Amino acid sequence: TTLGRVLVRSLHAAKAEAYRTMVDCATLEDTPTFWEYIFEQEAVFIAGALVIFLFTALGVFDILWTRLQVGRYASSEIRANAESIGVSIMKFFLPSLAVDAYRFRGMANKDC
Repeated sequence: TTLGRVLVRSLHAAKAEAYRTMVDCATLEDTPTFWEYIFEQEAVFIAGALVIFLFTALGVFDILWTRLQVGRYASSEIRANAESIGVSIMKFFLPSLAVDAYRFRGMANKDC
């Protein structure tokens, strides 16, 4: 255990000496500020800004598209309800003119 303590102390001392050497070599005048560092890395800054812009544009487009689709769904539902109400009124007042729902489905080839 004594050998372990000696090794740990020497390791801590070596780390402390290395840190002191690093601090002595680097001066505060040479250290750039955060914004200086960001603007020195122009490509990274531009790429990050582009990614943020694209995600924002995609989110705005999604919100607008969802609103458009909800509006279209509501208008088609209103049209369908109006048509069914009109058919119901016609069948109520003129039952002799009531016609089953018929739709032309195209012409089929006859098999001979």
